[in-house]
Amino acid sequence: MWPFILWLEALMNTLDYTCVFGVDYQDARTKFLDSADRVAGRITTYRHPDETGPSGEELAIDVARLGSADAPRQLVIISGTHGLEGLSGSASQVAWLHTIA
Repeated sequence: MWPFILWLEALMNTLDYTCVFGVDYQDARTKFLDSADRVAGRITTYRHPDETGPSGEELAIDVARLGSADAPRQLVIISGTHGLEGLSGSASQVAWLHTIA
C-alpha cells in the first residue's frame, strides 16, 4: 500500500476532525495560527490594505514557514482564497500540522 494511504488511514483513526474545522474565516484563521505556533512555525501575515470581512475582521494571508528558509526544495500549500474551499483547505492544513506536532 502507498505510504500516503497508510498515513491517511492512521490520521483518520487518531484525529478528532471537529477540532480542525473553523466555523467561519476568523475561527479557521485562529486554528491555523495556533496550530502553526505549536510546531514552531514562523508566521508572516500579509494584511489586506483596504478591505475588511463582513464583521469588520481583518482580512489577511498568513504564511507559516516550517524548516529552513534556505532549503533547496520547498513545499507550498495553499488552502483557498474565498468561500467554502478556504475553510476545508484550512482544516486540512490544521490537521496536517496536528500530525507533526
